[in-house]
Amino acid sequence: MLYVATTRARDELVVARRRGGSAKSSWKLLDSWLSEKGRHLVDIAAEEPAPRPKIQRQGKAILEEIARTDGKRHAKALPQYDFRSVTSVAKAEEQSVPQLQLSLDEARESPPDRPSRGFSWGTVVHGAPPSSAQGGLPQQSLARICHELLVENERPVDAGGKPAELDELMALIETLSSSDLWRRARASERLVVEMPFSTLMPQRAQAGGDRAGPSLYVEGVIDLAFMEADGWSIADYKTDVGTDPGFPARHDSYRKQVDLYAECWSLLTGEAVKERILFYTTQQRLEIW
Repeated sequence: MLYVATTRARDELVVARRRGGSAKSSWKLLDSWLSEKGRHLVDIAAEEPAPRPKIQRQGKAILEEIARTDGKRHAKALPQYDFRSVTSVAKAEEQSVPQLQLSLDEARESPPDRPSRGFSWGTVVHGAPPSSAQGGLPQQSLARICHELLVENERPVDAGGKPAELDELMALIETLSSSDLWRRARASERLVVEMPFSTLMPQRAQAGGDRAGPSLYVEGVIDLAFMEADGWSIADYKTDVGTDPGFPARHDSYRKQVDLYAECWSLLTGEAVKERILFYTTQQRLEIW
């Protein structure tokens, strides 16, 4: 440190030395050199330090100021905004629904006796259509994409290490690709798939909340949106088989979810949504309103 301090001065180096010397000085190694070759001696007379200021305020006033400062800090620490998913908003009225009734798109893993494929299967189905139905990929390329999707989402494999659901997934994609919904979408003026978004919560969804609280944003991913001459259509895929007791409750939640997608889409684009669609891929059933 002393070497750095003494070699960085470009034109002049000023070193402080105490009269009579000091064994504790960081500069003591320079004393002999300074005594022989130091050019100038600047004698700085000791001065009496200024008196310490006295606080004139009373303790009560100080405590009041502390309280005001704490209040300001608390106000600044409050969240100014919050994010919620479309799914969580749509399911807000169904918080008491037991685990058995969770959507196939959201339940992590299901017991063997339940007609469910788990969250990962829904992820695979949602990820595959944009890669194939829209792009018109060769069968070999489609198989490779499906294989990677299944492996990535840790779906079951057979004794040879091949994803056990590969043929089923490709057949499902073929069903999607040949459906009336996709024929309409491909023939539309504009088509977007797996579209992520984030926007302020539409006023209808905010009505039940605390408007004085933080700004509430809603975010999600729209599976399919396409524009025809008379407006946009918003579609959402579901992989439910529709046979478990919790399906009717989820059905209502799904409709609310798509309604909220449509509101958000109109808010973001400034354009009308004419149609809302649920496509139950396993059931090969469309629900339009």
